[in-house]
Amino acid sequence: SSCRSKMAEPISTRTVTATRLQLIESLFRFLDDDNNGHLGMLQLRQFATACGFEGSHQDWAEEFLNLLGRYSWDRRGPSLEQFVLFVDDENGSGYCTDDELVAVIHWLRSSRQTSNLQAQQLPDNIDHRYSI
Repeated sequence: SSCRSKMAEPISTRTVTATRLQLIESLFRFLDDDNNGHLGMLQLRQFATACGFEGSHQDWAEEFLNLLGRYSWDRRGPSLEQFVLFVDDENGSGYCTDDELVAVIHWLRSSRQTSNLQAQQLPDNIDHRYSI
């Protein structure tokens, strides 16, 4: 499962445009929520899930180790430059078209907002007698 489009353009006609680079960078910054400049296993899993990964935690741990080896990442996970190459590798599981990148960013933002809202809501069984 990947973000691969069935109508991916031939590699000879594609370059990483400035707009595409901005999309990938904003996705990276969003995922890198501890600002350490790398996407660790759990951070990269958010991207994989947005791209359709449905495996267990163990499945993802194995996939992450495979990616470390395939792309020569250190165990901290990909840097921004490495993530750009990962998302731009048409033969890899992380490949996304520009439209797919926009969709992934939108999905991640909306799912994070939803979980933040849920975290702020009081459970229904809380006694509200202290509210004015």
